[in-house]
Amino acid sequence: MPAARDIDDILSAARARADQDQPGTGPRHTDDSEGQDLVNDSVAAFWEMLITAQAWELLATRAEVTPASATGPTLPTDFFKLLRLDVQDGTRWRQIHRLPDEDESLFDIGTGGPIYYRLEGLYDGGDVRLYPSPSSILTYRVIYVPEAPVLVSGGSPSTITLPNSWWRWIERDVAVELLLKEESDIRGVVAKRDEIGAAILSSAKTTDRSEPRRVRDTRGKLRGRYDIRTRRDLATWGSG
Repeated sequence: MPAARDIDDILSAARARADQDQPGTGPRHTDDSEGQDLVNDSVAAFWEMLITAQAWELLATRAEVTPASATGPTLPTDFFKLLRLDVQDGTRWRQIHRLPDEDESLFDIGTGGPIYYRLEGLYDGGDVRLYPSPSSILTYRVIYVPEAPVLVSGGSPSTITLPNSWWRWIERDVAVELLLKEESDIRGVVAKRDEIGAAILSSAKTTDRSEPRRVRDTRGKLRGRYDIRTRRDLATWGSG
């Protein structure tokens, strides 16, 4: 079950895992400020573990976005990777497909209900370009992987909600660092942390079915293939 935890609670649990009842003093001990940094480091390490394993669906979240004008959606501020993009068409959601890595002139089909998207300028905040360009203001559903959160004691965000098994991994990862600082044996804690991590990864679905495989258009065959889908999708737009 998911549970909301704050940074001080996580640090306290990690100290218990390391058999440290309270912050110690001296060069081999970790004070609260350093311990809170360790918590955020472990949260980031956990995110990186899942991202490296392409376990996108375990991190996925969603946001509904309605821009002020007839444009594509603005990406969330914590955006890391887009998994799926939908647009509201009447009473249903219609998927917008990623534009294949081909000449975009193949998809220059004016304005209307968007069928394809392309991400541009992600390092500058990100922009979603749609084909055809929207002819009216639409509502979009963005399903994405967020960046790892950074917790702040007494600040914002002060808590995050994660599954309990994730917290158990994070607690033990912090405990490993606490034990390393005091030069204690870490083998038992590392073994349990890795066992929990393996179980989490084994439950992950690593295939992203929302985007088509990349296909090289060596003989111009994509033009007909995607024109067929474009005509079909354009013909059904507004029937939701």
